[in-house]
Amino acid sequence: MSLELGVTIHPACLRPGRMILNFLKLKLFMELLLTRTYLPFGTNGEIKMNNVHICFCIELPWKQNKKEVSCIPEGRYLMRRRCSEHFGWHFELLDVPSRALILMHPANNAQKELKGCLAPVTEITGQGEGFGSRESFNKLKVLLYPVMNQGEDVWLRIEECIESIFWRRENGFWRKLEAEQSKFDQLNVVL
Repeated sequence: MSLELGVTIHPACLRPGRMILNFLKLKLFMELLLTRTYLPFGTNGEIKMNNVHICFCIELPWKQNKKEVSCIPEGRYLMRRRCSEHFGWHFELLDVPSRALILMHPANNAQKELKGCLAPVTEITGQGEGFGSRESFNKLKVLLYPVMNQGEDVWLRIEECIESIFWRRENGFWRKLEAEQSKFDQLNVVL
């Protein structure tokens, strides 16, 4: 897989005659995109890099950014490695408005296992539910830790999915289901 890295250019680099010295001021970064679908009992999403699927993601439902009961607001967040006794090595999202210690760690059920954090999963199984979280989390660590170890920034940009879609695995393939075809309509849940 090829990586496309963004480059931040310091304004002084634009002045003629300073290109060699200012080249050292270039800051490389990587950006992941999390597109979300907001549902009554959870938030489901997909994490991509350069438009390539990495994994899915589950979170709590949107409840106006209330601590421990809501997913975090859309935005762009710097990620860093963090270690704790409870989760071991995991990721922390920095500068989340009105929140602290927003983590990305393994979990398969947002309502039971998350308090505002994000959990990568291999497959979405319901609203804020999935499975294969540890596998997807390890995939992210393999992708992101080497970049972070080189001193490069890793950003997570969170946006609402433009079209409400749900994913279902059929015969070994992922299939997009439009909202009106989803199993949530069968539950008579108003989206």
